[in-house]
Amino acid sequence: MSVEQGKQEWRKPADENPTIRDFFPTNRRGHLLRRYPIYCRGVFALKFPKWLHDHMSQPNREFCIWNDGADGYPKLPYLETRWLLSILSHCRAKDAGRKADVRVVFVHVGAMKTLYKLPALVERRSRRPEIQFFTYGTHESVSPERWGIHEIFPLGVFNPVWDL
Repeated sequence: MSVEQGKQEWRKPADENPTIRDFFPTNRRGHLLRRYPIYCRGVFALKFPKWLHDHMSQPNREFCIWNDGADGYPKLPYLETRWLLSILSHCRAKDAGRKADVRVVFVHVGAMKTLYKLPALVERRSRRPEIQFFTYGTHESVSPERWGIHEIFPLGVFNPVWDL
């Protein structure tokens, strides 16, 4: 497999990218934007996919977030993580913390180089291969085509995109 093919497989098709219309019905869009501005901005800015929103809205979804200080700007620290937490809160998913056994792990793209510091990472992946890892956010050290929500370590797929 060539590097170009790997890049094409890594990206989701354009029609899977969310739009405000995917989440907000036309008749309620203005109301939701006024009532939940952080949630609405997060869905749009993070390009949060509808399929993942539906997945995280299932009962008893627990997650953890690994951002290790890579998220934020001097005037707005942890902005992208706050957006993500707002979306997941809207989905009624539970933040179980970094040490708990969870179903989904969100990793800020700027913290990929420190993911190895996540407590019990190797044990989690070896014991529970169904755990899903997703990147989110933007960072100046990462090329823009890797920004946003993308699954990393998918089951049964070799994906050499994240060479660290």
